[in-house]
This record gives sequence, structure tokens and C-alpha cells, in this order.
Amino acid sequence: VGWGALGADYVCESTGVFLTKEKAQAIIDGGAKKVIYSAPAKDDSQTIVMGVNQDGVGWGALGADYVCESTGVFLTKEKAQAIIDGGAKKVIYSAPAKDDSQTIVMGVNQD
Repeated sequence: VGWGALGADYVCESTGVFLTKEKAQAIIDGGAKKVIYSAPAKDDSQTIVMGVNQDGVGWGALGADYVCESTGVFLTKEKAQAIIDGGAKKVIYSAPAKDDSQTIVMGVNQD
């Protein structure tokens, strides 16, 4: 995937396939600047962000402007505010919002 061409500086790896520095290099080679894991890495070379407690995560300090919410817990503006308060500029939901937050489906309504 051409992450750089898609404008993705940060990629959240949640598949479990790229959990080592060597395998994550494919994402970096695709143009991403950083890979953030949502599961424990299989080596000690990566930053690991996991769990549903957002207090003290410090997304801004990690350099994450955009956070992909794929736990299903933070699918409202009110709950996603914890991620924004941690320093992220935007939260991208991987599932439909549970409130009136904007839902964009690529190929359907992205314009």
C-alpha cells in the first residue's frame, strides 16, 4: 500500500501481521513515517499503545496527529474527546459513529 501517496504519515497496525521492526519496515517503505501498534510488538523496538484507558497516553508526545479508534469504545464525540485531550488532532473511527459524528465511507461520500 502506498501510505505516503494516501497522506498517511502514521499507520495503526492492528492485524497482528507486522508486529516486528523487520515486518513493519514494509509499511515505512510504503511511505508512512511511524507505525503505532494496537497489540504488543514481538520485539522491543516499537512504541506500543494498547488498552481502552486514554488517561496519560500522550498522543501528542508520541507524534500522533491522527488516531485510529478501533476498539469500539470511543465512537462518540464525548468519548473521543479523551484522545483529543491527549494531544491528537483528529480521531478516525473504524466503525460507524454512535452519535451524530460524521461518517465517511471512501468511494461513497468522501467528497
